[in-house]
Amino acid sequence: MVLTGQQKKQLREAIVKAFTKEKLEMLLDEDLEIEVSSIPQGEDYNGFVFNTIQYIGSIGRIEAFIQFAREINPDNELLKEAEKEILGREIASDNILTVNNIKPPSTQDDIEEDTSTRQPSKTLQSFLSILIEPILQPKDKNKFTLKAIFIEDSAPFKGVEETILSEPIEKFDIKNKSIIKKINDCINQCRNKLYGKRFELTIEFFLPYKYLALEIEKIPFSRKEYLGESYNLILRSYERFCSADSLNYLMAKWEILDNFNDTEAWKQQFKITDEVRDKKWKALKNKLLEDNQLVLRICSDFPALPKHKESLFAAISEAGIPICIWNRCCEVSYLDIEPLFDDILSLENAKNLSKLGNAILKLRRKAYEDPERTTQCLGYHLGYLYDDPQRIPECLKTNNRLLSGAGE
Repeated sequence: MVLTGQQKKQLREAIVKAFTKEKLEMLLDEDLEIEVSSIPQGEDYNGFVFNTIQYIGSIGRIEAFIQFAREINPDNELLKEAEKEILGREIASDNILTVNNIKPPSTQDDIEEDTSTRQPSKTLQSFLSILIEPILQPKDKNKFTLKAIFIEDSAPFKGVEETILSEPIEKFDIKNKSIIKKINDCINQCRNKLYGKRFELTIEFFLPYKYLALEIEKIPFSRKEYLGESYNLILRSYERFCSADSLNYLMAKWEILDNFNDTEAWKQQFKITDEVRDKKWKALKNKLLEDNQLVLRICSDFPALPKHKESLFAAISEAGIPICIWNRCCEVSYLDIEPLFDDILSLENAKNLSKLGNAILKLRRKAYEDPERTTQCLGYHLGYLYDDPQRIPECLKTNNRLLSGAGE
């Protein structure tokens, strides 16, 4: 929605009269989930409101902004007039539809026809894919491109891809304020595009091996929450899709998983892997290949050194393991972790990203309910990788065909 100069002025004057600066900032933060720091302050309050309207217009949230403002100040006459002028509708002064505004059905048949026209909304399976792509030029070997791709509906595996960000970065640091802001902005863009629709948004990070151990779920998000307690969040191996062999192994493992129906035999997949504890990465890769193992769970002994973490994820990817779940902290070993992991990695969950993601999301949210016990909860230390070869962004396919053509 694009406002005329007169409409902007009318809305600005209404907001200035209806809200103090503090209450306006609360509306932006709590209702629209917009970072107030994203909006220039201006020389005075009038300037701040002007900048706020400009910013909200640029991200397509004018209608939502007016609706929230009206809900908070239902009796404000200037806001009523602004809503009527800008949105083309008028609300009764008591915010309730009057009898004169309603056309009653003439017969019982009309009533039945009315109620039967409401259809359940389709839930969109939406994805935000964030890729950390290495820049291949020798002089830029330690630099990356931060790329974000939005798919409004990927049911089951196809959807129109829209690139919403592609910028070079020196390194991927999840504590870097600029990177945090870029990721938050991408998520907010997706939410704006999905506004008014039923959706389930999954955020997936395609990361090089050396970044897969990062605590991505702890990236700060709106409303003083973390990303991992707000959305189904999954990690994926970027480099796996750069190798024809690794991708081939992954596809073979998924073929077995798709046809796996024996729940008792599924429990045999949860073998204790001494090779992780002993840090024998080549032996781990060979064992995972030879045993046709489909999932890997690491209840303890998750490596501490970056080089070992990188080697672990390389072994997992090169062996074609589609699903891995790990506990980063041995200090929560007093919990009965193995049965929890068994429940999370049920055969039903393993075959369904949404169910597996929601099971982990539930644990992560539980961990943050009591701030005094957060670090003692498994959900705080939980990481997982889930790679489905049918869900690969087109740009990644193109890039990696070029890589394969140049030799691996």
